[in-house]
Formats: sequence, structure tokens, C-alpha cells
Amino acid sequence: MQSPFHHTASDNDSRPLVKTMSALVRLGRLVSRGFSPQKFSRRCLIQVSSNNVVCSTIRTRIPDDLTVPEFCYQNLDRISEMLAVTDGVRGTRKTHGDIQREATQFGGSLLELGMMKGDVLSVLLNNCPEYSVAFFGSNTAGIIFSPLNPNYSPEEIAGLLDLSGSSFVLTEGAILNVVMEALKLCKARVKGLIAAHTQPELVKKHSNQGLPFFDFDDLVRRGRTDWSQPKIDPQRDLSILPFSSGTTGFPKGVMLTHGNLVANLAQINEPKVSHFISLEEGTDMLIGLLPYFHIYGLICILCSGSYHGAHTVTLDKLHPPVFMKIIREYRPTVLHLVPPLLNFLLNYPDAKADDFTSIRVFLCGAAPVSSNLFFYSSRFLHKALSVRALIPEGYGMTEASPVTHLTPPSKPKYGSCGLPVPNTEAVIRDISTGENLPANKRGEICIRGPQVMKGYWNNEEATAATIDEEGWLRTGDVGLFDEDGYFWVVDRVKELIKVKGLQVAPAELENLLLKHPRIADCAVIGVPDAEVGERPRAYVVARGQITEQEVAEHVKEHLSAHKHLTGGVELVEVIPKSATGKILRRELKDGYLKRLDGGQK
Repeated sequence: MQSPFHHTASDNDSRPLVKTMSALVRLGRLVSRGFSPQKFSRRCLIQVSSNNVVCSTIRTRIPDDLTVPEFCYQNLDRISEMLAVTDGVRGTRKTHGDIQREATQFGGSLLELGMMKGDVLSVLLNNCPEYSVAFFGSNTAGIIFSPLNPNYSPEEIAGLLDLSGSSFVLTEGAILNVVMEALKLCKARVKGLIAAHTQPELVKKHSNQGLPFFDFDDLVRRGRTDWSQPKIDPQRDLSILPFSSGTTGFPKGVMLTHGNLVANLAQINEPKVSHFISLEEGTDMLIGLLPYFHIYGLICILCSGSYHGAHTVTLDKLHPPVFMKIIREYRPTVLHLVPPLLNFLLNYPDAKADDFTSIRVFLCGAAPVSSNLFFYSSRFLHKALSVRALIPEGYGMTEASPVTHLTPPSKPKYGSCGLPVPNTEAVIRDISTGENLPANKRGEICIRGPQVMKGYWNNEEATAATIDEEGWLRTGDVGLFDEDGYFWVVDRVKELIKVKGLQVAPAELENLLLKHPRIADCAVIGVPDAEVGERPRAYVVARGQITEQEVAEHVKEHLSAHKHLTGGVELVEVIPKSATGKILRRELKDGYLKRLDGGQK
């Protein structure tokens, strides 16, 4: 990693800067060993039962009778005229009142199109104001919102539409051709296509191709606000259907009820836990760069921002100059990041610490922040990071709506993903015996709480393998908790690869590779990378002649960019497997790392 020192404007101010950096590094080391500059007892924040179940001593009220839109806009009378969202690409702006009104109109139009409560609306949109309208509108109408990655290939999209049995698809003009190709491949009986950010002539063109085609803005304009809302049971009816690979295998639909999401929103926005300021103090400024199709962005930015009356500037993807321009122009107060984004900020050519002085807190999730990245960021952001504003981390998974752990404000432990959020229990279980383990012992992290999913969509077998009879969710991550109840993620039981915080299932890539006529066997692992977290790497046993480049191109042709074999391809004689035929991925990864340490590429 390039040193952030190169961002310093001149040598004249470097000596006090170095002193500040050194002090922060010493502070970070003390915090990592359990010392805190604040006078408080961390033990008062958690309690550990006799059977080693860890839970927060903070209890928050979780309403059981509210839908997600009702929870997020319960303060609408106070925030209606406040700016809710600015499109950082197109410049359009909407107040919270605009979002709520347009959402109601869009929901009404969906019902007029023939959608019914419990139907699935699959959504392939980049971050934009319309995302909020579509999410809250469909949820108000009792329709299940299924967010999909708009960067997926037609084959990937078709597979997920088939899994969900989607009734309608919402997309945008920029990827309309990809979605149309997916619709030709899928078996689901999709009844109609809705497009935002498209031209009237394009709407007319596709309307004549058999599948009913609708313009998003037109549906919002003509939608009524006086329609009768279907009766929704928050504890039983689904709000969203995102897709996750779980602990292993292919993508599965995660059934999250309104009650699940409301519970998690109440947990992470509990005043003693939340990093947002209260409405009495003002409102926060956010940047909606983390994708809303990922549950981290959807819940922690879109929904939490709406609940707090925050103003969010959306960006459809990372355009480095635009991102920095937005930071400088809008002065965000809370910045939600994943480690690769934090790394990007450190290495942006003309970034200065003054660019970040408005930010109270940099919230990092989706993957752990490495020790090097933490200390570099502490050094570079010395003007923005005071003793009470380090880089808190959180932890969670799609199956838990998603947050299960969060670092409390002003009480961080470097390297830890924090404490269980209120109303949540966590244990560390021995991977072999299932026994609950005491402090400082490594095992699988298991979670129980009101935010845990209802189950996997049409997949009882996978649900039973993930949630036991007592309601404990297996995360597939290896971790431990210390004497103060802070949790640490140290490894993964599950096989998933994380690229920029996005899941890549090795089984999906292996299944595709084995379809190639000149590949006899294969295995895919994730290899560490400072820029994106991990990169997929394939080991291939050839059937006849095939090159590494041909293997990589085969994946490029069928899957989206974050699943490409950017970690390399290696032709081997045999794939290491156990006596039962399971791929020994750890053996492959250890061999790769050993060669890496030895200077071989």
C-alpha cells in the first residue's frame, strides 16, 4: 500500500503531523490491548450467562405492529420538508415528503397493474432516488421487494428470477438490453417490465415486443394516494427477498419479514448504540455509494437515513473524481464504507485530510479492516479522527437483516467487530462438538434474535442446516469474544469469497467451469488482496489442451465482473480432496500463501 504521507501538501507542516500520527498509533495500540481513554467499564455493556451466551445489557423497544415504511417514516411530520436524497449523477432532489408521497403512488400503480400482496418485484437498479420510492412503495402495497445486482450477467439474472418466481421486474435504461436478454432465458412467468431513466421511444419500442412495458415515472405520476392498503402482518409477511449463498453453495432467497427489518432498525438506531445524531440535534449528511442491492446499503443507509431524516447523496457506482467532489461539496457527517473504499480514500492522488473534517465517524462493514489499513487511515485522517472518532466496525450477514454486532460510539476496540446489538444473543460454539465456549476460545459465531430470517425461500433443507431448533443462526464465521464481550472474526468456516464486500460462491464458479468440455475437474478459492479483500482463483485439471487465459475468458463470458478469476488460474494434475470427496480448499490456500511468502507469484 502506498504511504498516505504523500498526500501532505508541503514539508513545512509535516513535523506536527508526524507527532499527531505517532500519538494516534500509540493510542490505537493501547485500544487494541483493551485500554480505553474514556473512564468507563466495558463490562457494564454486556452480560455473559453461565452457559457462555453473550448479550447486551441495553434493551430497546421493538414495535411488533409496524411495517418497514411505517417504522422509517414515523417522524414524517417533523422531516417532511427536509431534503431526503440528491442524485449525485443526475442532480434531481427529493424531500422526505416527496419520497413518501411518490412511494404511495407507485405502490398503488403496482396493484393496478395486477400485482398482489405476496408477489415478488425483482429490482435491478443502481443507487438513485427512485430506489427509495420503489422500496417503500412496494412494501406499502404488501409486495416483496427482491434486490438484485444490476451488474449481473443475463444468465445470473435469469437464474434468480426463476428462483424467486418474480411477477414484475424493475430496471433502468442503462441495462435494459441485459435484462431483456435475461427475460428470454428465464422460465419464470414475468408479467411485466418497468424501466426508470429511459427514453419514451425506448418504452414504445419494447412495448411492441410482447411483454407489457411501463415507464417508472409514468407509474408514479398516475398512481393514486387514496388506495386501500392490504392488511400486512409484520411478523409473518415478507418485506424483502435478497439472495445470499449462506454458508456454502448456490444463492438462496433470504426471507426477511417486516418484523425482522424493523427489529434490526430499532436495534442499530437505539440511541445508546447508534452513530447517527438525534432529530433534536439536527440531521446527518450521508453518501449513498455502497450499493442498495446489498443489505448493508439498504438498511444502514437508505432505511436508517430515512428514519433519522438524513440527507443522502446517491452515486450509481464509484467514479473517483465524482466521489471526491461529492465529499468536498456536501461535507458528509457519517460515511459508510467497506475496506476497499477506505483504502481508495487513502490512495486518491489529491486527497487531503481537510476533505474529511466534517465526518464524525467512518463506519466499516462487510469485511474486516486490516491492522495496516487501520493505522494508515488513522495517520492520514488525523485531523478528522479524534479520540472519540476512530473507525468503528460492525458485523452481520444477510440472514440477520443484517447487523448483529456494532462498536458502541466512543467505546471502540481496534480490530473487534463490536458488541452484540440490543436484544441479540451471541455464542461461540466448538466446531466439532457444538459446545458453547468461554471467552478467548475460537469457534463458530452463532446468533439468536428478532432480526434472524424467517428462512430460505422454498428451501427447508438449507434453512434447517442454518437455523437450529432453538433459533440459533449459524454464521459460518470463526471468531471469539474477549473478557469484555467484544467479538472478533478470525476465519471462516464457510467457503464464500468476499470481493469488495460482495459474495462469490466457489460452487457457482466451479459449476460453470465444469461445463467447459476441456475441463475435467476444478476448485475455486479466494486469495487475499489489499485492494478488494479477496480475488477468486481457480485450479483446473484439463481434459486435453486448454490455457489459463481460455479458462478465465470462459468465466468472463458468463458471470459478472466481481466473479471473474482475477486471482489467477493454475493448471494442476489433481484437485486435493478428502476421503469423502470434499475439496480441500485450505490445502490449496496454504500452498498459495506459502509460495507468495517465498516470493513466487
